[in-house]
Amino acid sequence: MTGQPVAKRLVFHIGGYDPITLHVSAQRRFVREIARFQRAWSVKATVDGSHDTPDQIQWNVTTVGPDWLVETDYRLVRWHDVIEVFGGRSIGSRISVGILAFLDFVLAGTLWRYLQANWRYALFFLYPFVTFGLLIAAAFLIGVAAFKITGSIPIATGGGLFGLAAVLAGPWRWLHLGDLFDDWIFSCEYIRFGNSKIEQRLDRLAAELVVAATNSAADEILVVGHSLGAVLAVDLLDRALKLDPALGRKKIPVTFLSVGSSILKIGLHPKAVRFRRTVERVVNSRAIFWGDYQALTDVLNFYKCRPTGRNGLVDRKRGDRQGRED
Repeated sequence: MTGQPVAKRLVFHIGGYDPITLHVSAQRRFVREIARFQRAWSVKATVDGSHDTPDQIQWNVTTVGPDWLVETDYRLVRWHDVIEVFGGRSIGSRISVGILAFLDFVLAGTLWRYLQANWRYALFFLYPFVTFGLLIAAAFLIGVAAFKITGSIPIATGGGLFGLAAVLAGPWRWLHLGDLFDDWIFSCEYIRFGNSKIEQRLDRLAAELVVAATNSAADEILVVGHSLGAVLAVDLLDRALKLDPALGRKKIPVTFLSVGSSILKIGLHPKAVRFRRTVERVVNSRAIFWGDYQALTDVLNFYKCRPTGRNGLVDRKRGDRQGRED
């Protein structure tokens, strides 16, 4: 950060695991939330110029205060197509693979690390699987009750199957259990195997970011990663640094904001060695200013835990090893 006033800003925003597909929906949400921003900070903001590309949804934002004006080229990085692949699988596949992902995190000791770092996040991890288990138990009890009433195994089986169908037609959808299962399936696959489609997109965006850091008219480039998007944002910045180790130091400064991040969600898994090295390279880059924003009321983030914490990562900027929280 230079401390100089910013009049033009270029933003790359990577959102969390959210199956929004249409640019109209994404921009509508942005406009709704920027209205809250205007009321909170007593400023004026306008949004216009929506443009769609395979990798991004883009629009322009102009914010005006008493003695300042900032023009922002806002680019929402798309990865809904990857999310749709997971959501397009059969319910049976999503449930079975989701349970395997759950067991992977539990047996690897990651759940225990969540409990040590932030018990609220551990509850978030458990929520979809425990809730689904309770719903399956309820369907089973319907079958048991039907057997006690009728004494008929076929009727009891039919009652249990009816209960299961009701669970999948109702609470599975209402409670967004499918999306939550998919979130953990994706996370498990990302840790162990990566995702070729995501990686190809991040490579293209990294090249674009490097060019923008030299040739853009912006005063600042801001990379924002929200929730699981913060994981991908770290990956993006690492790829950009490999292309240009002096990124952000030649002309245009680069700032990274992780908001309600899931960096520890991935980083605390023992098999996430590649990702932990990625985090370490980004946090130690003197070319990038990194700010991390957390909230106590957000159960989907690790409140009061540094993104480098509990991973044994070396933070040379702080001059210590982040093997535990200070």
